[in-house]
Amino acid sequence: MGLIGSGVSGLFLLAMGLFNGSAFARSARAYRRCRRGAPVDARDLEPQGLVARLLAKPLSRVRRPRNIYVIGFLFGLGFDTATTIGLLIMTTAASMAGVPPIALLALPLAFAAAMTLCDSLNGLAMMRMYRSALDDQQRKLGFNALVTGLSAVSALFIAVITLGGFCQAAFRLEDPATAWLASIDLGDAGLLLVALLLAVWGGAAVKGRP
Repeated sequence: MGLIGSGVSGLFLLAMGLFNGSAFARSARAYRRCRRGAPVDARDLEPQGLVARLLAKPLSRVRRPRNIYVIGFLFGLGFDTATTIGLLIMTTAASMAGVPPIALLALPLAFAAAMTLCDSLNGLAMMRMYRSALDDQQRKLGFNALVTGLSAVSALFIAVITLGGFCQAAFRLEDPATAWLASIDLGDAGLLLVALLLAVWGGAAVKGRP
């Protein structure tokens, strides 16, 4: 099951990366036209990418903070990651070792607190970037291109790692490329992506200063 799951997730991420890559190319062309002083098409200001199109109608109904709770709850139902599995294993092992139930609650509470902190910081950063681009068409086009490009790079980056490990395990390949991809820890890859996002966001913030 784990092998099938990695193959399906890898192919899905690959498809998402290709879709977002084509959307990034369109956004980049629109941004270059805007910088040259050409008229801006209203469609160029719309969010690009497959996910953006699928979520455009549900997100258009979000008017109050409580509306976004339903979307977050649906995402939470599918939150199946190595971190969650590791947390469950740690809690089970601690329970079998005789740890009091009150002490066991510290693990999920700490996990929830860390997730809330990270998501809140991400939300504040994205809100600030969106606000800075609302009244400037050129900046809005640049922001759309930047976010779409980062989404494409992230999806393709993880897809290559996942599919490399899948091919190495499923077909018992012994070449150095798939062996190296299979040895990459997805946790380390995630940290690398976070560092990349922070670097790009910092560079955009510095460049956007008057």
